[in-house]
Amino acid sequence: MKRSSRRLDLPAFPRSRPRHPELLTLSRLRRLRRLQLIVLLLQLGCLGLLIRVVVREPLPLCRLQQAMQVIRGPIP
Repeated sequence: MKRSSRRLDLPAFPRSRPRHPELLTLSRLRRLRRLQLIVLLLQLGCLGLLIRVVVREPLPLCRLQQAMQVIRGPIP
């Protein structure tokens, strides 16, 4: 009796149990919320840093106006 050298093509079954679509969606929504929270915290940190820099140093445009007033004298 000859053995066939052909193999059966079986579908690739997942190793773990498939999750219910609703549970998968909820899990993805939780991850998305976490990501949104992290981005919000980063944005608030950047806003705080920008406010701190602006309070410490005047804007370059203000410096330019002050220099022009010194050169021309006070505006009547």
